[in-house]
Amino acid sequence: IFEDALEVIGDSAFEGCASLAKINLPDKYIEINSNAFYNTGFYNNSANWENNALYINSTLIDTQDNDDVVRIKEGTKYIIGKSLGKNDIIIPETVVGISDNAFVDGADSTIFGYAETYAQEYATENNIGFVDMGNLVKGDFNLDGKLDVDDYKILCEIATTQRKPDFIERIVGDMDDDGAVDGIDVIFLDLMLNDMPPSRLKGDVNGDGVVDEKDVEAS
Repeated sequence: IFEDALEVIGDSAFEGCASLAKINLPDKYIEINSNAFYNTGFYNNSANWENNALYINSTLIDTQDNDDVVRIKEGTKYIIGKSLGKNDIIIPETVVGISDNAFVDGADSTIFGYAETYAQEYATENNIGFVDMGNLVKGDFNLDGKLDVDDYKILCEIATTQRKPDFIERIVGDMDDDGAVDGIDVIFLDLMLNDMPPSRLKGDVNGDGVVDEKDVEAS
């Protein structure tokens, strides 16, 4: 248990301390430097990790390298050390502080967040790619703000090759909100590009508001 006067925990301060199984810090910003709690009992306990991320109170102290984007939990206020690694990260609006070296040097990462938040400010100041989650449009794969044949080609490529779509492609490509990016989404985007708003009725392939034999012909 640390006193409220604590302001800094140095590099590798408790690294390798297997007996350190529980950490109680005051819920305020404390400068926690790289590897301060690395390889401790707390760090190595998988029960303390949430979706590939490790927290102490409202502070993120580390993430595990992940092929997919890492979602930082709501309510997180501070991100310290080199905790973001090389990952692409979803940063909630609650974050108000991120250390200068949060990403591994040279990491080609992207921050997914919301406009006019600290996450966007940090991304701009540190020349890190930023995607505004509040401005995503269904079908806009290349994020240029419009739906056109280029987006259609990307969706067709995903659907026909059955490759795993990345994080953004999963959001903008799931046109019918069924949790998958597939051939039905191609039909929906085709209808939208031809000024035929798709129906949200399951099975209504031709977008006329009813499910009938015409949908079988359209499919």
